[in-house]
Amino acid sequence: MTMATWNNRLTMISRPTWLWLIPLTLTFAQPVHAQLAPEWYHIHARPYKDFGKSVILTSDGGFAVTGFAASDSGSGGELLLLRTDSQGNLEWSRTYGSSDFDKGKEILQTADGGYIIAGYSIFHESNPLARQALVMKTDADGEEIWTQYFGSSGVDSAFDIVPVQGGGFFVAGDYELEGNDRNTYLILLDEDGSVIWEQVVGDELADERTFTGCQLSNGSFVYGGNVRHPLVADNPSDFHIGSVDIQGNLLWEREFGGEGVDIVRRMRALPTGGFVLIGETELLPSTPESHDDMYVAMFTEDGDSVWTSLIGTAGDEECYGLEITSDGGLITAGSTLGPNTNSWDLYVAKVDTLGNTEYTWSYLSPGIEFGKGIVEQAPGEYVLTGKTTYQTDVAGSLLLIKLVETVNSYDQPNLRTHRQEQVTSGYTLHPVFPNPTNADAVVSLTLPKSGYINTAVYDLMGRQVAVLQDGVLTTGIHHIALAGNNLASGVYFVRAVVPGEMDEVQRITIIR
Repeated sequence: MTMATWNNRLTMISRPTWLWLIPLTLTFAQPVHAQLAPEWYHIHARPYKDFGKSVILTSDGGFAVTGFAASDSGSGGELLLLRTDSQGNLEWSRTYGSSDFDKGKEILQTADGGYIIAGYSIFHESNPLARQALVMKTDADGEEIWTQYFGSSGVDSAFDIVPVQGGGFFVAGDYELEGNDRNTYLILLDEDGSVIWEQVVGDELADERTFTGCQLSNGSFVYGGNVRHPLVADNPSDFHIGSVDIQGNLLWEREFGGEGVDIVRRMRALPTGGFVLIGETELLPSTPESHDDMYVAMFTEDGDSVWTSLIGTAGDEECYGLEITSDGGLITAGSTLGPNTNSWDLYVAKVDTLGNTEYTWSYLSPGIEFGKGIVEQAPGEYVLTGKTTYQTDVAGSLLLIKLVETVNSYDQPNLRTHRQEQVTSGYTLHPVFPNPTNADAVVSLTLPKSGYINTAVYDLMGRQVAVLQDGVLTTGIHHIALAGNNLASGVYFVRAVVPGEMDEVQRITIIR
């Protein structure tokens, strides 16, 4: 490996249990607008916490997920590789690790049908805070072929890996310098995992975190994250992007952002040239109304801005997953924390080629849910992975959910609209969760003040079949159990009535 410096900016250097729901295709007679609806929902539940970080569509139509699986002792954990069929049913899962803590951040399928995963490994014996970037290759059955470690004795990570034109892989992450600041860490590997070059890019006086990278159609590589200048007052962090050529020589760097915290989370190349990225930007910093919105932007190969878009609510949004869709647009996956809630929920946004938001979707779960990765299975069909605390007794379980584009036949706003209404009216009957279901479900209500409310279940003939709540509830969010086992298969409606304030209906399907 060759070391060099250019202008102080570039330095070379047990089987899990699955809870499942039967898929259902929904059709509506009077379309109003496009939105997403869950088709199936799987929870990968073990005794300890699991995370899904990245999901891909495999060559046989199934899915592969990488992430993190807590150890049986509950301390530390291992890198997770999980394989399902096209309906999300578990085929096998494996964990890997030779250290105290290993985590997978991004996964690819290789030409031989196997998988390659980028992440990091923590070795507590040498340094309680130290970690190394890792890249691991497996065969199609998940058997480990090789694992490579990269970095110094500090805190080093690999957050993204993409295929390279002509073969090999490009890895993006960060590398710790003396003084605990970090710079961008880029590695070019051949198909066998051997290093072609590795580089640390950045300013010695800056703290740069890099979370993503990709190769553009002109052969160059771009990377992105955030940068902070510790010697500059009131400088929380800015967006940071840059580019190197095929030999790793620095081409350009850009820093931009507002007065708050700005972060690039994921970027992907466009087939027409240039690239798109997602992240978060802080609005109204240092005020009671401060919150994060999803930031989506398109850039040319030279790093010039084409368009930018902000997506979000009055609460906080995080965004981690990004996929270029078959229609040329973007689908993103993340989480949202509404202004009147105290837990995170899944959040998805669809953006067209000009940066216009086509729709957003969120699911108010009784638990806490984080969206981390997303992939397109077919036009209008997406699979998302992340973490959920719903139906688990642990800190979280791996989530895999399929969402399909559909149309709404009645005047019901999506959850993003619901949350905007909470700021003014506040009364909300949220979508029933999970839906469809073959067991119990949860009905969630938001009430801006204490008072009487009646919540009941009706069949398609309009007959009341169950009363869920009939009395006074206090201000706040309430979760009410709906005993699906007591109902026959079919379509039902949950109606919530606050006299003179709210009369809302949500649909639920029971499957036996």
